[in-house]
Amino acid sequence: MRRNVSRTALGVLLLVFVPAAAGAISFTTSAAVGNTPAVAVVGDSLAWQADSSIESDLSQSGYVERVSVNPGHALTSAWAQNKAIGYLQQKRFGVIVIETASNDSFEIARAEESVSEYSDSLARLLGAATGRCVVVVNAKVGVTPFYYRPGDALAVNRVISQLAVKHSNERIVEWNGLAQTHRSWFRSDLLHFTSKTPRALLASDPPPSSDQSAGDKAFARAIVAGVRSCQGSQRNVTAIE
Repeated sequence: MRRNVSRTALGVLLLVFVPAAAGAISFTTSAAVGNTPAVAVVGDSLAWQADSSIESDLSQSGYVERVSVNPGHALTSAWAQNKAIGYLQQKRFGVIVIETASNDSFEIARAEESVSEYSDSLARLLGAATGRCVVVVNAKVGVTPFYYRPGDALAVNRVISQLAVKHSNERIVEWNGLAQTHRSWFRSDLLHFTSKTPRALLASDPPPSSDQSAGDKAFARAIVAGVRSCQGSQRNVTAIE
């Protein structure tokens, strides 16, 4: 059984590694609640673990937020597609955060998904989100082979970077680069944070704020910085060949 958690709250943010695509995104009245930008997050087990930190950091940064997390789901899954499309149909959300790259890498490793299918799914989402900002968290490459091979994650990250060159509404959270030098943030699988064991992902609610680890908090800060980058105009994108 997979857990599906959707929450709403209110919401400074910090920094991170987020150069991405061209063009400032304007938050119109249809992409905000009152004068407050609205953000929707669609995530997998990493966002599940960091749920409390993501909600808190977005709220403290001045964003109205909705966080939907479901461990084990890739962008191509029916759940993620329905969530993303649903948030796009709700014109209040000016920013959509997609945090599924690890599971897309996993599905590619299992041959349940192809790189081209992932690329098509993300491209369709970016096209449908014209006038909105889509923040995409890339995949950590160095994990245990149980999940996926480095080449699978690199292929996913290559798609993310190449599409950012073509779509001015995409922003990238460079989680792979940020995480490389922080072994202490992760369990022995080198993917999940230390806040809760992976086997708990399917059997309980996300860890409360009192259980958030340094990795959870760093992950949340990275996502918030990606959201903030939507309101900038800098273009700094190089596709991974």
